Amino acid sequence: MGSVSRLWRAQGWLLPICLVGFVLPSGALAQSSVGRAANAATGQSLRDAVEQQQGEFLGTYGVGGGAGAGIGAGASPSGRLRGSDHDALKVANPDNNFAWDTKEASVFGTGVYSLPGTVLGGQMKASIFGGHNWLSLEMKNGGGNVLDPDQFGKARNESVLVGGTVLWSQKNTYALATLVGFWGDTSLTDSIDDCGVLPAPNTCAVHKYNFNTSGFIGTLTAGQVFPLSKSASGPMLDLRGSVSYTQSMSDPFLNTHFDVANTSRQEQTYKFSTWTATAAATLFTNITLQNSALLRPYIQGYVRQEIGYNNKLLVIDQDPTVAPDIVHYDQAHTYGGVDVGMTYTLGKMTLGAAAYFDGSTDERTFGGRLGASWKLN
Repeated sequence: MGSVSRLWRAQGWLLPICLVGFVLPSGALAQSSVGRAANAATGQSLRDAVEQQQGEFLGTYGVGGGAGAGIGAGASPSGRLRGSDHDALKVANPDNNFAWDTKEASVFGTGVYSLPGTVLGGQMKASIFGGHNWLSLEMKNGGGNVLDPDQFGKARNESVLVGGTVLWSQKNTYALATLVGFWGDTSLTDSIDDCGVLPAPNTCAVHKYNFNTSGFIGTLTAGQVFPLSKSASGPMLDLRGSVSYTQSMSDPFLNTHFDVANTSRQEQTYKFSTWTATAAATLFTNITLQNSALLRPYIQGYVRQEIGYNNKLLVIDQDPTVAPDIVHYDQAHTYGGVDVGMTYTLGKMTLGAAAYFDGSTDERTFGGRLGASWKLN
């Protein structure tokens, strides 16, 4: 399976979205195929945004002969567009488990301040940023199932993101911490799970839901840059490791399951959370051009592992004879990726562009990034 995605570089981040389930007349739980997909997709989207934000911040203001030396303030607008394909989740009953496509867009503004003096022998830089993230999802054939002509599903999430980053660096050693909070709104349209309950020709019932989401992402990163030659324009190797935690939860909302005989209502809450550990190696070089401009091409390879993954739904039925239920969904947790790009710095201006691939056995993403920053002293 492949995916095609284009991405405007986004400092930012992004957020998870949580969705819906149904109760059958027998009392058995039937979760929304669209809801469980959207919950996973939003978590992936938010984490990717934060990782990209940190990468851009380090590339512009980090160590290794970059453009971030000196005391002062900077401003950095950025944005991203991205698309991906997902093969399907791992569920106990896969009959209504399908694949999906996503499209994402983000816009962010970032302010950076370099602190005077030193802290533990190194220089400190701090940033605050805020922005907006948008995610669109559409279900498709996959996961061992084929959609009937009357079946369709889509979801949307829009979120406001606010966060900050602190960077400490001493010569070629650095450490970075980022914390972001987000608040969003999710809408869901599901015409997959309730089929055969309406007269022809439209045999699938359509369910629509809307609810709020909120959460946070925290990240810690540390690394070391190693010169591979004595020349200032020679190649350098950046080795880094990072640990992050992502959590998103929906507000409780009422779900209605359509049935010819009766209508059952229940309160539902979606939650997404996971730890991730990432190891990355970046090979780059600093090339000095006319007018003291600096060109930095690079290539990065990385491996990412999810730990303690939770994509789950809590259901409390209004019928007191029906016990509360928690349903878990799963997916592949080991990812690999390659990122190729360059930055160009002239005076206070830095421009960047990159292309990348990221994937596991469940999903594939091809993307691109564009970024710009301007330092205000």
